[in-house]
Amino acid sequence: MDTVLGFRHGMIMLADEAAEKLRVAVSRGYAAARIGAEVPFGQGVFGVVAKRRRVIRMGNIQSQRAFLASVRK
Repeated sequence: MDTVLGFRHGMIMLADEAAEKLRVAVSRGYAAARIGAEVPFGQGVFGVVAKRRRVIRMGNIQSQRAFLASVRK
């Protein structure tokens, strides 16, 4: 993925429909402790995508982070 797409980090998350959660099955570039991590449907970006079953486009994340940081202050 790094050579072809330029991604140094990545993960595959599998949906557990019965539990309404995503689980990390495998990751690259993250600590091994992330495997098995769970994200409930509807929580965070990944959970919202899983719940809606639609792609979400996020642009200019750095400016959003800066805005939220200034709001918190």
